[in-house]
Amino acid sequence: MMEAIREAQAHHEAIRSELEAELASIQTQMTQKEGAVDWYLTDHEDGKISKDLIEQRVKKLSGDLTDLRQRRDELQFQLDNTPGKITKSKLKGLSADITKIVTMG
Repeated sequence: MMEAIREAQAHHEAIRSELEAELASIQTQMTQKEGAVDWYLTDHEDGKISKDLIEQRVKKLSGDLTDLRQRRDELQFQLDNTPGKITKSKLKGLSADITKIVTMG
């Protein structure tokens, strides 16, 4: 069990930088899309773009932002849930708890 836990921790650490890079990219994309929404709304307020065009484009950007927010939350969850360090004594306690649960049904 200790070996499996160590492998899980090593795997998490190995992909951590990839997750952080993807999270940074997602945040950049979100900022760009939010800026685009503001740009379209400003141009509409200034009378430069029609309401129909604004509705179509903002709807698309809003959908993209929803998808990006969902992925951002997934990545943040993965990053926040780093496997904790486990000692032999904690593992022994866990083993005893599992045995107790199985025994008591």
